[in-house]
Amino acid sequence: MMNELSLSRALIHRYARLLHDCIKSTDFINGMLLHGILHEMGVDSSLFLGNTILYMYARCGWLQDARYVFGNLSENNLFSWTAMISAYAEHGEVEEAIFLYQRMRELCLMLDKYVFLSILKACVSSRCLVVGMWVHMHVIRDQLEADVFIANMLTDMYAKCWCIDDAQQVFSRLLKPDIISWNTIMTGYLYQGLYEKTLENYFQMQNAGIQPNNVTYMLALKACAGCTSLTNGRKIHVQIRGSCQDPDVTMLNTLMDMYAKGGNLESACSVFDEISRKDISTWNVMISAYVEKGLTIKAVSLFGFMTDNGFKPDEVTLSAILKSSEHWITIEYGHYIHYQLTKVGLEADATAIRALIEMYTKCGSHNDAQNLFERLCDKDLPTWNAMISGYSQRTDLAEKSFALIGQFFLEGNLPDKMLAISILKACLSESDYSKRKHILAMEIPFLFDLSVDNTVLELYVEHSCIEEAYQILTKMHLRDVASWNTLIIGSIQQGFGENAILFFCQMLEDQIKPNYITYSSVLKVCATLAALEWGREIHRLVNINASESSISVGSALVDMYAKCGIINDALLMFDRMEDRQLVAWTAMIGGFALQGLYRESVNLLLRMLDEGLEPDAVTFVAVLSSFSRAGLLQEGCYYFLVMSNMYGEVLKAEHVACMVDLLARAGHLHGANNFLQSMPIEADEVVWMVLLDSCRIHGDVEMARHACKWALIHEPACHQAYVVLSNIYALAGMWDEVSMIREKMKSVII
Repeated sequence: MMNELSLSRALIHRYARLLHDCIKSTDFINGMLLHGILHEMGVDSSLFLGNTILYMYARCGWLQDARYVFGNLSENNLFSWTAMISAYAEHGEVEEAIFLYQRMRELCLMLDKYVFLSILKACVSSRCLVVGMWVHMHVIRDQLEADVFIANMLTDMYAKCWCIDDAQQVFSRLLKPDIISWNTIMTGYLYQGLYEKTLENYFQMQNAGIQPNNVTYMLALKACAGCTSLTNGRKIHVQIRGSCQDPDVTMLNTLMDMYAKGGNLESACSVFDEISRKDISTWNVMISAYVEKGLTIKAVSLFGFMTDNGFKPDEVTLSAILKSSEHWITIEYGHYIHYQLTKVGLEADATAIRALIEMYTKCGSHNDAQNLFERLCDKDLPTWNAMISGYSQRTDLAEKSFALIGQFFLEGNLPDKMLAISILKACLSESDYSKRKHILAMEIPFLFDLSVDNTVLELYVEHSCIEEAYQILTKMHLRDVASWNTLIIGSIQQGFGENAILFFCQMLEDQIKPNYITYSSVLKVCATLAALEWGREIHRLVNINASESSISVGSALVDMYAKCGIINDALLMFDRMEDRQLVAWTAMIGGFALQGLYRESVNLLLRMLDEGLEPDAVTFVAVLSSFSRAGLLQEGCYYFLVMSNMYGEVLKAEHVACMVDLLARAGHLHGANNFLQSMPIEADEVVWMVLLDSCRIHGDVEMARHACKWALIHEPACHQAYVVLSNIYALAGMWDEVSMIREKMKSVII
């Protein structure tokens, strides 16, 4: 046996080079043979060669062998410890990595930045916040927080552990953040759905003189897609074209997705046509875009073209095509998709069969779905989920749904999260309480799972069970902002605005930090209730939490102040917004209308059109209402004609009601009636009630009878129509008619 000293330096380095060759090519077999030779020579436990062998095993993923070498080294230096911690972190053995790190601290060994980087990597991969914070404390103690590599890893660790404020603090302390630093903090904001903050950092980075790279562009484009900010998306597209970097297919796919999610299909198609070497994601983005817009024929046509060009559909393709069946639900469609999948050899693929089962259930062909299900010998949980959820969506198939659930449990299966949620949906849809008892049983296995608990909350809210949802929330071991948002939004949707405010207060008491969804929701309540004091208090909290820059929160503040009559504050908020979307413009136009400031309302509409935004139905209601309140007949008629000619597709019954009100206020009751009769949109009882109420003001009995008749044709139980007509008769002194109307009302109510 010889030792390392007895070998020549040249021979030592020759063996080391051979081991490094094995490391580069991850050639475990030859590396192991070399280890055997060096072991026979008795030099494998020496520090230099031993560390190289250890590193070879670590890089090849053979952690047990690496640990064996580590334990048999004559001594361990910093490289040995770092190599082992890094290997464990790289291959997901987080507990082992943490154990070795703790051991180093116990032995009072000097740590360098590479040890910290390795252990922080383990914390990132495992989302282990507690250990990460402990390591951060050691980093500060060793005065390494200013190191850009460690700061980037700490930023990533906090962001991935949902502590974005801590991530921002680490990032802010960097004197010279590099491109990776900016990309990391942007990724963190994007990861948590804070799209506006992602874009804010994107522009701040450029102001700091850092040129974006491909990763930065993709993060910014994804943020634009997330908040549907086409304005910023176009700016970034121009920057990509002007940069020296050649966009690869992944970036072009992201660009296409941004345009698609922003509703600009023309630009998305243009990018799609530019891509010479399309991959499966390229096709998926375009197919999904057509599906989202309800253009099912185009989606299916592109799907067929994709398969004809030799591309095999993946889960994303199947999911998109499956979703398209919501727009075109026919059995023929289901059979066509089945044929297309058979054509590319996916008739035996479990994912494809699962997608077909979901599609057939949506098409109403449960027999086809059942035949596919029974053909499967090995049914996995997602397949059971597809079948059970398919049955549970049809109330007339509730018995089959529960029979399938019973079969599932009889076969000794245990549900995963997704299947548990499907069973819960089936139970909540069932009116028979004896069957709904499954709910309690299903909550037990996932009692500590926040995602399932939140889904249970959503299910109760969807079924208008707000009180039950609140009871579930109080029992939850963990609650987050999504939990409270579900109750707040559910209360608003069901018309319990006051409850939403109460839940918001309890959320603050629970020390859960609201997000932009929370703020925009409760501000909407304040606007509806004209609760200015609450609105101002929420605005104060928004400022404290720096949420005012959010597009949705900014728009909600404009709407709240406008509907509370504080038009100057609304205008101040509106002018402060950098990226105004249609909802903010509409809120401000509506605010002016409420105050009778029709000129300001129209001027703002013209300004909006100059900036390239197209008004929607709500915008025009706001404008027409301002003319109606001001009694400006000619101006109102002019803008109604403009709207009809240029934006005919947004014309709704509420616009007709505005015009009826405008004509009737001016005393043109017959003109209002003629206008109603000539419109292509059928007026509902609400529109006729507008005319009837105007008849009360002008004392026109004959027109009142006519309007009341049409209101009752559309809604026979419209008691208000009887009341208004009775009042008109009373004002005209027609007491016999008043008595007759009251008798009719009694018979309708009975």
